[in-house]
Amino acid sequence: MTYLAEAQKLTHTGSWVWNVSTSHRSNWSQESYRIFGFDPALGLPSDEALSQRIHPEDLDRVRREAFPKRTAEGSHFDVEYRIVLPDGAIKHLHSVGHPVLNDAGELVEFVGSTMDITERKNAEEKIREKEVELRQIMDAAPQFLFVLGGDGSRLYANQSVLEFRGQTVEEWQKLDFTRVQGRCHGFHRSDHRRDRHWQGTSCPRDTQALPALLIRVCECELRSHPTRLDRLGIVWP
Repeated sequence: MTYLAEAQKLTHTGSWVWNVSTSHRSNWSQESYRIFGFDPALGLPSDEALSQRIHPEDLDRVRREAFPKRTAEGSHFDVEYRIVLPDGAIKHLHSVGHPVLNDAGELVEFVGSTMDITERKNAEEKIREKEVELRQIMDAAPQFLFVLGGDGSRLYANQSVLEFRGQTVEEWQKLDFTRVQGRCHGFHRSDHRRDRHWQGTSCPRDTQALPALLIRVCECELRSHPTRLDRLGIVWP
């Protein structure tokens, strides 16, 4: 096995060449066969066999974004799609193709690579699932919770914040967070010290210095009735 073949096996990346004059693949690396589940001893798979591997929901898009449209245009393509192996296993692939011209400027072939990105896609899906779970937990929390970006932009507020203010997330995100600096007054007297600490630490004037973080608005419990907050002079972010 050559160093290139070993590197392709380690990175799950196969290389290929598409001949424009024959409209067919002229070369596949060993890793390309492994990725698509074909036997290299049987030679290059037919166009029909390869098309049958592509997930039905992705086939039309691959035809639009890759072959044969790009071969007619002679332009670069970059596409992600799924394939279905004979055993029913689904893989996520990322293919990139680059046109090659002869001295006369005529398109003669495409050279490209296909990477198996299934592990990455599965990891991303797990992260999305965890994000949904975390959002559900945060929305169910009675405390006021919100998330700021590093530039001070408002990214998220839980349902307690939105219901208290009577706003949607979009309306809440349009407000200027820096307005809260030094304006949170009127808490229950036993929470006053923690209120001052919150003002001094959680709302720095320089929002550029804020990392992406989760701020628990007013660590203390608001024991004043919400309908009386306006009379108490409390201004919420």
